[in-house]
Amino acid sequence: MGLITWVLMASPTVAMQALRGSIERWQLIPMSMLGAISVIGFWLVVTLVLGRVYCSTVCPVGTLQDAVSMVSRIIRPKRVYRYRPGHPWPVRAAMLSLLIMAVCFGSLAVSWSVMPFLQISPYDSYAAIVDSLAAPAARTAAGPEQIPVAVRITISAAVNLVFLVWMAAVRGREVCNTLCPVGAALGTLNTLALLHIDIDTDRCTHCRRCEDVCKAMCLESDTGRVDLTRCVVCFDCLAVCDDDAIHYTTRRHRLSLPMLQSLRPAAPEARACCTENMTSTSKQ
Repeated sequence: MGLITWVLMASPTVAMQALRGSIERWQLIPMSMLGAISVIGFWLVVTLVLGRVYCSTVCPVGTLQDAVSMVSRIIRPKRVYRYRPGHPWPVRAAMLSLLIMAVCFGSLAVSWSVMPFLQISPYDSYAAIVDSLAAPAARTAAGPEQIPVAVRITISAAVNLVFLVWMAAVRGREVCNTLCPVGAALGTLNTLALLHIDIDTDRCTHCRRCEDVCKAMCLESDTGRVDLTRCVVCFDCLAVCDDDAIHYTTRRHRLSLPMLQSLRPAAPEARACCTENMTSTSKQ
């Protein structure tokens, strides 16, 4: 996020414009709008292997929310997150529909300026915040130069920034998993990812430290469940687990203790046999 912010705020020289173009070439939605199949395929493969690393590393809006969450925890050390049930499939379907319509009809800029809180393109949303708010403020502070400002875009960027900061401070990564079509698309693929977060329920002591730091609120330590549609692979849970019960692995853990495993219902013949034996035993 720091590199992206520096490039966006820098003077529009040829070198900076070239660097900005290089950064944009790795962003999923801008390249989707241009029909760059290679970039789309690259992120699909990366997500299927490593999970939602796009949301945790490349997306500037995601990094901004992580930074706000970190500051909010410093201000309120006792601030904890708790598992929340995932959103139903119609919500994700609606977000994906918005993304498809934006890509097909090129309505990205219009839709963002009307509803800035919908992160149809997280990179463009963040770029608008920097271009419309941070960059003009920095240049005005550096000199008396008058900078033309588009009022509608500036208001949209300000609303978007306030909304993102407020949501990140209160609900962590809720924007990524509710209002971002990119998060909905990559979250669906994340359920098929080769590498993913897994809880070893035989080691877990249910201390809930992982839940306390999970900004996506996708960990349920009581049941050992990880909602992979919302996990952004931030590894915060691994860092706080003292039981070595959480791993970034290819396996899908199952209980190894037979006494803790759920049993299949017995066949009708077996139940009848058991009933006869119990009856004969009671008569004796």
